[in-house]
Amino acid sequence: MKIAGVVLAAGASTRMGESKALLCLGDRTFLDNLATVLVVGGCEPVLAMVSEPTDEIRDGCRLDGVRLVVNPDPSRGQISSLRCVVSEVGPDVAGLVVLLVDQGTVQAATIARVREALSGCAVAVARHQGRPGHPTGFSRQAFGDLESALADNGARAVVSAREEAGQVEWVDVDDPGVVRNINTKERYLAFLTECGFGR
Repeated sequence: MKIAGVVLAAGASTRMGESKALLCLGDRTFLDNLATVLVVGGCEPVLAMVSEPTDEIRDGCRLDGVRLVVNPDPSRGQISSLRCVVSEVGPDVAGLVVLLVDQGTVQAATIARVREALSGCAVAVARHQGRPGHPTGFSRQAFGDLESALADNGARAVVSAREEAGQVEWVDVDDPGVVRNINTKERYLAFLTECGFGR
């Protein structure tokens, strides 16, 4: 079963003040870190949802095995990026595993577990210490939900509806990256310290 990996990186990074895709952990950008774990976790193809202009990302990231997809109107929120992905992937793709660029990094084993869970459910959500986060996986049967009015205010409504129908698998992992959200300079510097890096 071919499952695409997606990094959502089209946001304006207003609170950070610079592109979160280009933030570095060691000698690799957040975008490259996340794309790599998607590949290692078994996803194919791997897409990065970005906004214009893309020059900085093309110049600052390695983008090994990653296809950039431009969201023409990211002001519509993350759901607009997911809808771009759904329209971009071919009929041979059976699902999506989605990460947010401000997670910085997650474990490839976490990706693999969410990807594998999609073979038996509509939605699979990674959870760390009882807290749901990302990667979140959507099988093809949920693609219509993502494009429907149900998701106009975000994909969380799709997860809730599928949970009520008994079609969500919660994937418990020992991976704090699942719930990491690095959206300010202070959080970024704390993350670097936590990982043993200085800026």
